[in-house]
Amino acid sequence: MKINFLLLLLITQIAFSQELALVKKDGKFGYINKTGTFAIQPKYTKAKSFYNGLAGVFENNKWRFINAKGETAIATVFDEVKSFNSGLCVVLNGKEWSYIDVKGAKVKSPATENVFDFEDGLAFIRVAGKMGLINPKGEIILAPTYEAIKSFEDGYARVKKDNKWGII
Repeated sequence: MKINFLLLLLITQIAFSQELALVKKDGKFGYINKTGTFAIQPKYTKAKSFYNGLAGVFENNKWRFINAKGETAIATVFDEVKSFNSGLCVVLNGKEWSYIDVKGAKVKSPATENVFDFEDGLAFIRVAGKMGLINPKGEIILAPTYEAIKSFEDGYARVKKDNKWGII
């Protein structure tokens, strides 16, 4: 019984590790706090979970970012947004995908064929069909030399070069 309680407590802590939890009620999205009461009433047709203190919400056919009080946190609106990770978020304005920081400022990154989400401080880049890695400052930390790079697990990633797989 004691182990079940501790397991439930751990799961609850993980689920609420962000400020608020995303919930859907009557077809609309809102956010509840740790007590289970609505901190932001369900009013959004689409919404994303909070990361780095911000959540993307969709209304009036555009995405914007709100803070935990439900206030607009970034003035710019976007056609599409991903979630923040490592202090950056991938956004779409018109036909251009780019990175923004938590203040909404566009972050310079090296030329890449695709703009990839950050995961634990790293993002993929693709140049001339080859994969590499950048850090949140937009600096290349692994030159694009691989045909494929899989996500890192426990500090290691599978890579493909010259049609052979290896580990970095």
